[in-house]
Amino acid sequence: PLIKQAEPETTLKIVGRKPTPSLLKLTEGRGDITTTGWVEDTRPYMAESAVFIVPIRIGGGTRMKIYEALAMGKAMVSTSVGAEGLPLAHDEQILFADDERAFADRVIELLRDREHRRRLGETARQYVYDHFRWEKVADVFLDLCRQTAKG
Repeated sequence: PLIKQAEPETTLKIVGRKPTPSLLKLTEGRGDITTTGWVEDTRPYMAESAVFIVPIRIGGGTRMKIYEALAMGKAMVSTSVGAEGLPLAHDEQILFADDERAFADRVIELLRDREHRRRLGETARQYVYDHFRWEKVADVFLDLCRQTAKG
């Protein structure tokens, strides 16, 4: 509601498997909120988004969707739990917020500030390139193979 009050034209797409019955009930009949459930490929949804949000409050699971969004150069707001264990820096690759007001404020800030979105997206993409491009991953794997072969 806080984001919608500040930016009435904002829409939300919730993409992911097994949306809870309470979430489906909450979003039922809302033209501004779409719940997809499981999709084969999340990238088209990420590509069309202005801001990627991770409002997770309970830990668990992998953080691969965060890395995908970073690689796509998406500006992102997450709770600290949502990006737990990832070596990301606030206002470099991502914005963090752990309470409802701060989370909404950060999303609104990014919706209104195209340059901030662009800068976050660029540093996010560069981070993934620097740490996870094929050559880098292959070098790490090769080092592990060499260490294993040495015994």
